[in-house]
Amino acid sequence: MSSLPSGPLTVPGPEGFRGDLLGCSPHLLDLTWDQMRTLVVVHEEGTALAAARILGREQSSVQKQLDILNRNFRTLTGELLVIKQGRGRELLFTPTGLEVVDRIRGTFSD
Repeated sequence: MSSLPSGPLTVPGPEGFRGDLLGCSPHLLDLTWDQMRTLVVVHEEGTALAAARILGREQSSVQKQLDILNRNFRTLTGELLVIKQGRGRELLFTPTGLEVVDRIRGTFSD
């Protein structure tokens, strides 16, 4: 298993993009458009179940995506994106999670 770099998470810039992209953590590169869309819908709806209804999926599928996102971001940054509050209760988005949702919205709007 390769060791991840320490320090803040950086996204490749336009200068030297190919080199930056090749040097990115595979955990960051595994982030899919579908996962990003799911995270935004969960934020808007509040729960994995409500998001699943909007997305036409099973709740377990949405929850699995959230678990994968949380695991990958914790590996990258040491922080979670969302915290479960209990069955039927809205998910709590961490400050990092809120920032990621904001950046995703910006990406989709671009």
